[in-house]
Amino acid sequence: MVNENILDIEIPNTYVRMLTRDFPDHAGLVQGTGIRAEELSIYQKSVTVKQHLRCIANALEMTVEPDWHLDWGKRMAGNFHGPLSLAILSAPSLGAGLDTLLKYIPSRIPYHSWRGVESDETYRCEVNELIDLGTTRDALIEVPLIVLQEYIRMFQPGDFEGAHVELRDSGQAHKKYFAQWFDMPVQLDCERNAVVIPRAWRQLRNMDFDESAWLSALKRVEAVYGTFDENDVVTLVRRYLIDCLDAVSMRPLPSAEEMASRLNISSRTLIRRLGEAELSYRHLLDEVLKKKALEMIGAADYRVHYIATRLGYSDAKSFRRAFKRWCGESPGEYRRKLNRT
Repeated sequence: MVNENILDIEIPNTYVRMLTRDFPDHAGLVQGTGIRAEELSIYQKSVTVKQHLRCIANALEMTVEPDWHLDWGKRMAGNFHGPLSLAILSAPSLGAGLDTLLKYIPSRIPYHSWRGVESDETYRCEVNELIDLGTTRDALIEVPLIVLQEYIRMFQPGDFEGAHVELRDSGQAHKKYFAQWFDMPVQLDCERNAVVIPRAWRQLRNMDFDESAWLSALKRVEAVYGTFDENDVVTLVRRYLIDCLDAVSMRPLPSAEEMASRLNISSRTLIRRLGEAELSYRHLLDEVLKKKALEMIGAADYRVHYIATRLGYSDAKSFRRAFKRWCGESPGEYRRKLNRT
């Protein structure tokens, strides 16, 4: 997938909806996006990166506070990345949490390149843009660095001595505010944007660590996002199918032809790219349906008929037949075994 197509990637609407808390002028916030202002606070659909960036640009134009984005980033840090937030908050150590964040955050914010770089003395969390972010560029570089700082604070609540922030080609407009919002020195005109910490901090432990919560959170985030690669068709297909099933008002699962169109490639190219991974579209669809089915069967509140409808089956009988093919037993038998463990 070429970088221009990043604008068409669909991402969760969480960030856009959270802007409504700071900006009651919803019409101004969604101007030029095609989203109806009256629907914004309860908007359930995914948004494209292009819509997401336009909303942020609108917010920046409406605010009178030049450091609003720094305040917003600090207030919201750690609370709006969906299943990923649960995973990093339950990580056993700072290093494990940062590795998990950098692995999966591109699925939430695909217009940045995220990278961890370890040396003998330091560990760098780098955040650099993949596309031209226009007027939102400084804010959308500085906010992730604020979020990283606040996450590190969970493990290092005291002095940040030995840590610093690096900014490339930005920061001049807001540098007089950095001392208020960053608790680390900020260096300008650097080669990359990064939060740099002593390498030894990666070993800092989470005092509230619970192994079962951590493993459960990891399983969930892997199921939802997988590992993102902007050139990996398998990941993109899997992620879009999961998004369809997770939507409050479930979107119909697309055919292979519809999926190819969404990825801006031909059906033949989609089949070839999946074939290179020894997969078929039907196989991926089946895999995603199975994961969602097992997740819902594990929740006692969901009846089999509801699960069948939610997953797009014509009736409960068709779903039971598919479930037995996946697991060798009926949904009821599988649930009873779960309840006995």
